[in-house]
Formats: sequence, structure tokens, C-alpha cells
Amino acid sequence: HPDWFVGIRQNGVVIGLEFDHPEGAKFVMRELYENGVWAIFSTLDPRVLQFKPGLLLSRELCEDVLDRLAVAVARAETVVRGRKAS
Repeated sequence: HPDWFVGIRQNGVVIGLEFDHPEGAKFVMRELYENGVWAIFSTLDPRVLQFKPGLLLSRELCEDVLDRLAVAVARAETVVRGRKAS
């Protein structure tokens, strides 16, 4: 989603995922929550999702969480793009 997911702000215990919408992280946060993954948008910049995966993830769980993230990003993009078209 190169026009929607535009960057990674940090890479470590907390990962900042930046989106090309003034409140893009709020949409992704909602979709992740509905898909069983907790994350929160940055109150300083609601384009950025503060993604905090656990430190002790098995490879299988890590792949599952990344799959859920991909689904959430795609769903949130659909919501945001649908609003812009209206």
C-alpha cells in the first residue's frame, strides 16, 4: 500500500507506522482491534500508529500478527479512500 502506508518512524520495542491521511492511524487501530491486535495512534501525530508487538513472540505468532496488520491496513485504506470519494 505505498500510497497509504508511507513509513516506519521507529523500529524496536515500539514501532511507529505512518499513514498518508491526517488521522490514518485511527482507522488502522480500529481495524487491528477488530482483528484481535492492540495498537494505539499517537496523540501527537494521529497519522502514526504506535505498534507494540510483544518481545517474546514465536515465529508463528509474529507471522500471524503481521498477517493481521496487513488485513487491517488494507481495510482501513478502503474506508479512508471511500470517504475521500464521497
